[in-house]
Amino acid sequence: MKEDISAVANVVSSQDSVEREKEERKIQIKHDAGKNFPFTHIAAIHTHSTASLFSSDSAESLSLRGTSASETSQVSIPTYLNLLIQLVLVLVANNLRLIIENHAKYGLLLTIPTNLFGTSDFLVASILAFAIPLHLLVSFVIEVSAAKESLSAKKDGSVTKRRQWWDIIALAHSANVALCLGISSWAVYTRIYHPVLGFITETHAVIVCLKLASYALTNRDLRDAYLKSEPIPAAYMDGPMYPDLSIHQLLYFWLAPTLIYQPCYPRTARFRKSFFIKRATEFLVLLFALWFIVAQYAVPLCRNSVEAMENLDIRRILERLLKLSTISVICWCAGFFCFFQSGLNACAEAMRFADRTFYLDWWNAGDMYYSSLLYSVNTAGKAVLAPLESPCLYVL
Repeated sequence: MKEDISAVANVVSSQDSVEREKEERKIQIKHDAGKNFPFTHIAAIHTHSTASLFSSDSAESLSLRGTSASETSQVSIPTYLNLLIQLVLVLVANNLRLIIENHAKYGLLLTIPTNLFGTSDFLVASILAFAIPLHLLVSFVIEVSAAKESLSAKKDGSVTKRRQWWDIIALAHSANVALCLGISSWAVYTRIYHPVLGFITETHAVIVCLKLASYALTNRDLRDAYLKSEPIPAAYMDGPMYPDLSIHQLLYFWLAPTLIYQPCYPRTARFRKSFFIKRATEFLVLLFALWFIVAQYAVPLCRNSVEAMENLDIRRILERLLKLSTISVICWCAGFFCFFQSGLNACAEAMRFADRTFYLDWWNAGDMYYSSLLYSVNTAGKAVLAPLESPCLYVL
C-alpha cells in the first residue's frame, strides 16, 4: 500500500516538474524574443502556435500556446477598418467608371417633361384625394353612434342585450374599409394611367384603410373596457376618455406618421423649424436623386435588355441583370432613407409626434429582416390581424 502511494506521489511530482520546466521554457522563450544574439540566423522565430488573422480558430490558437485567461484578454484583436476602406474605394471607383461610361454612351437623358400628367388622370386622382379621407368621417359617425349606445347600455345595464348592435357596428366598419379600398383600387386600375399618380393614390388608400381598421379595433376595445369597467393603459389618461370621442383626435391620427390609433400620443415640446427644413430638404434631394438614377441608368438598361430577352441570350441577360442589381440596391437604400428617415421625421416634426421608431436596425437583422424595416406596418398588421388568431369570428 505504501509502495502504491509512493508511486503515485512520484508520478505527481514528475508531472509537476514537467510543468515547471514548460513554464521556465516559456519564460526563457519570451526572454530570448527581445534578446540580440551575436549570430542572426539562430534567433528563434517560430516559438508558439498562432492562427492567421482571417482564420476563425484564433481563440483555439491561444489555448494551444498555453496562455492564461488574463493573457488572453490582453491579446489585441486585429481591426479590418483600413481593409474595408480599401474595398469601399474600389467600389466607388468602379461605379464612377460606370457613370463616366454611361455619360459617354448616352449623354444626359434627364429631361423635364412638359406634359407630366394627363387631364383625366389628374382629375380622377384629385377627386380620390378628397374622397378617401371621407371614409374617416364615416368611421367617426359610426363610433359616435356606438358611443351613444354604450352610454345608454351602461345606464340601464343591458350590455349583453346589445350584442346585435355591436355586430352591426362591426359590419358597418368592415363595409367602410372595403368600400375605401375597393373604390380606390377600381378607379386607379381603370381611370388612372400614369404610374406615379396611381401609386400615390393607391398608397393613400391603403394607409387610410389600415388607419380605419386600427381606429375601429381600438375603439372596440375601449368600448368593451368602458362597459366592463376594466382598466386602460395609463398613457391614455392624458387624452379624452371613452365615450368622449373627438374629431380632432381622428384628424390628427390621419396626418400622424403612424398606423396605430390611440386616444393620445406623446408630443414634443415645440416645433423645430431647422430640423423640419433639413428633413424636408433631404426628402426632396433624395426624390430627385431617385428620379435621376432611374431616368439615366435604369431606363436605358431595361430598354437594352429587351432584345436579349427576346432572343433568350442568357449571357447578355445575366450581364444586364447584374448591372441592374447595383442600380436597384442603390434605389432601394435611397428610397428607404428618403421615406422612413427623412419623410416620416419631417411629418412627425410638423405634427409634433414624439415616438419616431419608424424602423429598427434591419441591417443587423436575421430572419426578421423586413419586419425590422417595416416596424410600423408590422405593428399595425399585428393589431389588425390579432383578433383573427382567436377561434371566434368577431373581428371588429
